[in-house]
Order: sequence, then structure tokens, then C-alpha cells
Amino acid sequence: MTKRSRQYRQGDVLLTGIDPPAKSGEPVGPINGRLVLASGELTGHSHTVPALDGKAQVFKGPGNLRYLLLTDVGQLQHQEHGAIELESGWYEVRVQREYDPTRTFPTYAND
Repeated sequence: MTKRSRQYRQGDVLLTGIDPPAKSGEPVGPINGRLVLASGELTGHSHTVPALDGKAQVFKGPGNLRYLLLTDVGQLQHQEHGAIELESGWYEVRVQREYDPTRTFPTYAND
């Protein structure tokens, strides 16, 4: 089984297990002890992972790509969804986009 076969979806966020990236990018710091993977403009709700005293880290990759590194088990949380237990390892973080024919480009889904 490859690490890529681990996938977790919570609303608009998809986490896919990956091998360590060649370049992880710039670290993104926690806000109030939580790493924000995506936040909703309409509701103010967010998909977060507790920072766990540095055992969880988020990195900004190229474009809108983000990486999540868990050195211990973690939890993906959101105010309107049940929490999801996560295995340790590297994850690629994708946020769902939606197409609006009145716009010339896709936008990210809003909670």
C-alpha cells in the first residue's frame, strides 16, 4: 500500500497521503494553537488541525498547494463536521474549487 492511498475528506478539504515532498515550502504558523487548512468567508468556520506543540506543521507550496506534516496522530476539525482522526505522515492539502459561468476563473468553495 502506498502512502498516496490514504485520503481524508471533510467538506471542501481533501487530504491525500504523500511521500515527503522534494520542497515543502514556507511554514505557516498556527493561530491560537491551530493550523488553518481552509476558512470559510461566509460562515467564518474553518478546517483546522491542532498544532500539538509542533507535532503538526503546515507548509505553503507552489500556487495554492499546501502540505501538512504530522509527526504524531492528529485530528482534522471543523465546526459543522465530525472530527477525523489522521495518521502521522505527509499530506497534500486540496481545497475544492467551484465553477461559476459568470466568472472567468474558478473560485474556492466557501463554507
